Amino acid sequence: MAIVSVKEGWDGVTAGGSGSDKQLSRYMTVVTDAAADPDEIRGAVDPVSGLTVPAGEGVGHPRRGGYTSRMPKVATVCPTFFNVRIDYGTVPKYQDPVLDMPAQISWDDATSTEPVDEDADGKPMVNPVDEPYDPPMTEEFSDSVLRIVRNEAAFTPDTPLTYRRTTCAHVFYGAPRGRSLMKLIRANQVTGSPTYWQVTYEIHFRMQTAADVPAEKAWWRRVLCQGYREKVITGTTGGGAQLYAIRSILDAYGQPMTRPTLLTLDGFRLPAGLGPEYLPFKRFQERVWTPLGLE
Repeated sequence: MAIVSVKEGWDGVTAGGSGSDKQLSRYMTVVTDAAADPDEIRGAVDPVSGLTVPAGEGVGHPRRGGYTSRMPKVATVCPTFFNVRIDYGTVPKYQDPVLDMPAQISWDDATSTEPVDEDADGKPMVNPVDEPYDPPMTEEFSDSVLRIVRNEAAFTPDTPLTYRRTTCAHVFYGAPRGRSLMKLIRANQVTGSPTYWQVTYEIHFRMQTAADVPAEKAWWRRVLCQGYREKVITGTTGGGAQLYAIRSILDAYGQPMTRPTLLTLDGFRLPAGLGPEYLPFKRFQERVWTPLGLE
């Protein structure tokens, strides 16, 4: 990724405050030649003019002596175009009275009714001849819900489009990778001086899963492996690999089965005496949530 341009708006400087706590802001746009993270925009330098986005806090204003920067706030317009706002104050570490307010954090529960295939001890829920119940039994699940509400300088639809309905690809609030799901991102614009956004993030934690489900697949769908057709071995190749065909499963009278038959994960009829097997299906994409700065 390389910086294509860094530009400052013609009227990009606003000022305010009084006494020893004066403040002002600058606004910039940054264009890159490939998709970039907001963290990569801080410190960007225009290849022609040399105009630079401050890399962090404590950087002096280029035209106003005595003003030092807060951390630049980067809003992604699209993967290669960014809006940047840099706030400055006359104290060493200027505190924005709105944007530096602590986030409001709350915990709640959310319930859902979903099919289950094993009991609390991990024992498959089957009848005496190892057949699963059809339809499967259901149970009420309870997931912990974390809501984070905070003020942000800017907001674009790219944020929910990128992170909503994704699972976290790393440890988040102590939960292992895959157990946290971003269910909702909501933003309300608050008109003021300056205008800002109040953004709500709602994260659901799925900590209750079947014994054979790893944490990274906590939000995957488990589907009973069964069907009306099966694989049958028809021979082997010269190299020893098995050849097989797919055919309808017939009953004792040579007629196609009217109810699905249990299968192994590779498509063969499940041998008698073995418990049912389940196919995992990924429902949500994984994302790295670090750029959101929620922890």
